Amino acid sequence: MGLIMDSTETIYVRMEGNDENPGTRDEPVKSLHEAQSRVRAMKATGKENIMVIVGGGTYYLDKPLVFSPEDSGTLASPISWMAEPGEAPVISGGRMLTGEWTAYKDGIVQLPMPGNKAEMLDFSELFVNGERQHRARFPDYDENDPGVRGSGYLGLGDISSLFGTKLPKFLEDDRLKQQNRLAWPNQGPLGFNINPSMLEGKHWRNLKDIFLHIFPNNYWGNLIWKLDDIDYEDGIIWLGEGGWHINSKDLEAGQALAIGSRSRFYFDNVFEELDAPKEWYLDKDQGILYYYPPDDLDINKAQVVASLLKQVIEFRGSRVCPVCNITISGFTITNSRPVFHEPYEKISAGDWTINRSGAIFLEGAENIRVQDCFFDHVGGNAIFLNAYNRWNHFSGNTIIGSGDSAFCLVGDDSRTMGTNCQFPADNEIFNNHITRIGYYVKQVAGIFGSIHARTIVAHNYIHHVPRAAICLNDCWFGGHVIEFNKIHDTVQETSDHGGFNSWGRTRYWCLCQSHLDASHGPGRCEEDIGETIIIRNNYLRDFHGFGIDLDDGSSFEDVYNNLCIGCAIKLREGTGRRIHNNIIINPAQNFGFHQGLEKNSDRIWNNIIVKNGDCQPGILTIPESFRKVSLNPSMEGVQDWNCAYEILAAPRNSPFAAECNKNLFWMESGKFCAIYSMRDKPRKEIELDEWQELGFDTEFVIGDPLFNDAEHGDYRVQPGSPALKLGFENFPMDHFGLTADFKGPGREVGKITDVDM
Repeated sequence: MGLIMDSTETIYVRMEGNDENPGTRDEPVKSLHEAQSRVRAMKATGKENIMVIVGGGTYYLDKPLVFSPEDSGTLASPISWMAEPGEAPVISGGRMLTGEWTAYKDGIVQLPMPGNKAEMLDFSELFVNGERQHRARFPDYDENDPGVRGSGYLGLGDISSLFGTKLPKFLEDDRLKQQNRLAWPNQGPLGFNINPSMLEGKHWRNLKDIFLHIFPNNYWGNLIWKLDDIDYEDGIIWLGEGGWHINSKDLEAGQALAIGSRSRFYFDNVFEELDAPKEWYLDKDQGILYYYPPDDLDINKAQVVASLLKQVIEFRGSRVCPVCNITISGFTITNSRPVFHEPYEKISAGDWTINRSGAIFLEGAENIRVQDCFFDHVGGNAIFLNAYNRWNHFSGNTIIGSGDSAFCLVGDDSRTMGTNCQFPADNEIFNNHITRIGYYVKQVAGIFGSIHARTIVAHNYIHHVPRAAICLNDCWFGGHVIEFNKIHDTVQETSDHGGFNSWGRTRYWCLCQSHLDASHGPGRCEEDIGETIIIRNNYLRDFHGFGIDLDDGSSFEDVYNNLCIGCAIKLREGTGRRIHNNIIINPAQNFGFHQGLEKNSDRIWNNIIVKNGDCQPGILTIPESFRKVSLNPSMEGVQDWNCAYEILAAPRNSPFAAECNKNLFWMESGKFCAIYSMRDKPRKEIELDEWQELGFDTEFVIGDPLFNDAEHGDYRVQPGSPALKLGFENFPMDHFGLTADFKGPGREVGKITDVDM
């Protein structure tokens, strides 16, 4: 913390304090809201250099701590809210549940809720001794394999059929007719078949309070619906509200919302399924909480907390009158409530929808710093920058187990022009540890941005996430710098994505070019993207997706000095991409160019591409099962292990790229080949002479790049490497991820080895 100067005005907060006290070290106040009032009073008398020091313990808030412009500091004297040295204060959006638990039956206990507090009957998340519990569900939660592939999900198999637009059997059903009045065609399934044996013996009450969590057929994310009804005899699940978690209206087989043979799902909030330790159920009608405690837990001595507040800390100002120059440091933020059944909105033309909320929420904020905080299993997004935000900094934070994404920066596309400026710009996300996010919603990212500009994303460590580590939902204003991040084990529950993912579906993007038969140029997409996006010096390791996925319309990205292990780089239709000086080691999916635009300005050069299963100790050998078949259901088919590139739907009248040359290949076969197809033509394998006739890799090398010490994570090449002769330049291998001064759990510094994976 450093020394407190004599000129610093300090307010102390401790659990044992009293809000009538003066707020000194010896006589602290008790509540954060009272400390805020004292800060405002000091500011009103002209005092600056104000600091609030908070002692240990848990501060349960009955309303968010909202900072407005009157709470602002100055650039020279920001106002600091910080943990007392050696203490670990917790700011909770929950409420401690008190009272005596009594036996119900079959190991289940019950607790009456306060009858005069309606908010205590409106929670969907429960913590016991700081650990998130599981609402009663079918099938039971699988702690050993909690993801979609574990036993906690049911599989539809090949016996399901989608309703909504295809109704051969139930066209005359009155309920379906009624629901059709509530939904336009192609906006989501209204019901689907299951095998009746799946729910044999089940007769659940309160069906309209039950949630269905289901992965559509192509696994871009999951959808969460409330039930309307269940026809147990015929095996029909009728859906009520929900299903707004993916930005798509397409119900065709294999697309975003299609429920089909690959779908897996579970039912949540089912009283009759309260049958496993750590499960709970809130009967809102009777005002009773039921819980199944583990054998080793004395529930009447446990700390039981219900998550109530959607947002714990808020910064609320405007572009004209921002809240600014405040630092928050050293706190644990927890018990914000889940938002998965609140409305999600389409932000732009990217694949994602989102709920504009976060445990810490900022709008109209400048020069806010959130540092060295621990976001402990918050229910929704951890940190959300909404609309106008400038020069905010987030560093040293740890985010584990959030219900949705970790960081979100989201503008308002209807209010960006002129002096509106309702989008985040010039913010920095630096040196944060993010893992195990997406507990409820799977279309999530460690760092998500949409309609924002010049965001710096550097030195973050992001791993074990259900979808992307970093996602730009649209390129929009551009100017972002994505550098020195360490990323691995992404796309754990989804498909067709990557550690880094971007879209560029702006005004000049064309759906027909991307997914149908058109073949044309890029138009003037630089008018929307504005500034080049830089993606450099990142470590990405994965088998389940692309390392760097420049998807539909992504353009004007400079991608260099990235180390991709087990994963590759993909470019879909776009222009102005520069892919150079990257190292790609044994990718599960090929380095690829898809749906190329006519006369684009993409350039690819000086990369090292290894497709060699037994090339050198320490170089990741991809499992045999990954060598042959794509994990991406939209690209099912043989993926030739020995191919250097995979070019799909190249433009008809011009090369797929302006330049592709001076790359080094180390192939298991010892020779060059590529998969190549024109638009609407079958894929074929072509060899070097045909590839060079297309004008590509007229200068190249097939051979050992001579890595320094791949076994210990040093993929720099030795002085005699043929890659150097082509123009490749070595880049550092010991700067990925968190820096040495990171204070939270998960610090990993130095060289990359298999041990720290």
